[in-house]
Amino acid sequence: MDGIALDDAPPEREPHTAVRQDLAGEQRPRQLDMFGDEPCAPGPKPLSAQRHRTARKQDALASGVHPVSGHRLLPESDGKTCGGCLRFFEHGRYRKCRLNATRGPATDLRASWPACTQFLAREEPPDG
Repeated sequence: MDGIALDDAPPEREPHTAVRQDLAGEQRPRQLDMFGDEPCAPGPKPLSAQRHRTARKQDALASGVHPVSGHRLLPESDGKTCGGCLRFFEHGRYRKCRLNATRGPATDLRASWPACTQFLAREEPPDG
């Protein structure tokens, strides 16, 4: 007889489910991928560009470096902020520093941030 002998037939495939025991001792079925392995658990969702930028700027402030100008921060006891600096300006609704302003969001800053060593006091108009 030509063809495949019954002894040479491929083994039957295992089902795509397996049983695992959870911490409570209960057995639960689980789904396997097409290769018979457990699928990988999805990793943490990556941060959006905006949240990544915010986290990077907060890390820089915490380490004593101004996140936009790159200069060291003045001591907080001075009470000087970016908003009181001569180099601070608003471009539309975005706040920028004249030291390295670009049109992108990477150089946006907050007026309440502590001032850097390049701080120049803004002259206040006399009351009158």
